[in-house]
Amino acid sequence: MRRIVWILIFLVGMLHAQGHKTLLGLDPSITIDSYAGLDVNIAPLVYQKPLNAFWDIRLSSILNYRPTLDDGYISGAGFDVGVPLHIRGSGVLKSNALHVGVGTGALRDFTHARTKINLWLELGLIQYGGTTDLWNNVWQIGASYSFWDDGRMSTFTHFGFKFIFGWWME
Repeated sequence: MRRIVWILIFLVGMLHAQGHKTLLGLDPSITIDSYAGLDVNIAPLVYQKPLNAFWDIRLSSILNYRPTLDDGYISGAGFDVGVPLHIRGSGVLKSNALHVGVGTGALRDFTHARTKINLWLELGLIQYGGTTDLWNNVWQIGASYSFWDDGRMSTFTHFGFKFIFGWWME
């Protein structure tokens, strides 16, 4: 896990030096999965950096809270890395040669989360669809692969909504 965090810090530093605008913001999301119900991300920080006119890279934090009838609990913590592709619209808004992605798009996403309650490491492959204009409204559907501490493996599907908002900064 430490190695992954250092790699992400290195990548963020490299991306920041590229001269494009950077999105810093919040990424609140609600996920409904097939095995346990509803999760709400309560620490939804997001960093997004355009790579060129059509591709971005997005890093988001995950701290999922699962409300229950008795009492809620933290169900998982981790991060996800996404690569949005802008496929319709102007592609970019250029302001002093700094790119900001807009238009309709798709996003492939990789999630890494550790769930202490359920005792597994979760790796997810998620497909997003939606718009990436002023407000980044997207829906998600995907599958997660769970590696249990006792050696078992399982898969489950989920569906959710994300609403990303933030500020493009130079």
